[in-house]
Amino acid sequence: MGDVPRVLSLLLAVGLLGSIGCSAQQRIGGHRVPRLWVQQHGGVVEGPELARAQRVASVFAEAEPAIDVRVLDSNLMGAFSWAPGDVYLTRRLVGALDDDELAAAIAHELAHLVQDGHLDMGPRTLVTPVVAEPEARADRLGRRLLEQHGVAPEVMVEMLASVSAGVQRQPATVAALARRMKALRSPPAP
Repeated sequence: MGDVPRVLSLLLAVGLLGSIGCSAQQRIGGHRVPRLWVQQHGGVVEGPELARAQRVASVFAEAEPAIDVRVLDSNLMGAFSWAPGDVYLTRRLVGALDDDELAAAIAHELAHLVQDGHLDMGPRTLVTPVVAEPEARADRLGRRLLEQHGVAPEVMVEMLASVSAGVQRQPATVAALARRMKALRSPPAP
């Protein structure tokens, strides 16, 4: 994927952005991120939300390259990831989730990066069942990451339920989240 950043959301289907030239990027935490995208999502905030998100993300410290967690000043309930290891959480999402649920949101985004070959989570083998839908695959792998890092894997469903409660006025999103929760509660197909 190289220079093609992948933006992944808990709320929206996976979307690929086109290649973005250096003039459209800025450095945040040592990484290049499209400036326009950051601006469109409210810009990056400092303060207690960022400190909390970074503290929660520290459970995944062995990731290579090191992950960089940022908080966007946005009222959306969303999380996004960019190669090589950048995770963006919205202010509203950080405020709506408890620490374990926030870890689940981060694990979900890290799972996308692992699956796309941008991130290595250490020597453990992360084998997930074949699941066609990228969000469902990231949910399952994220659950395994949580378990390997001492967080109850069931919190992935709890996180999705909290996100669903926060987007009740978006029926299509609520329905998609309900399908993902149901899939996580069901045993994987052989």
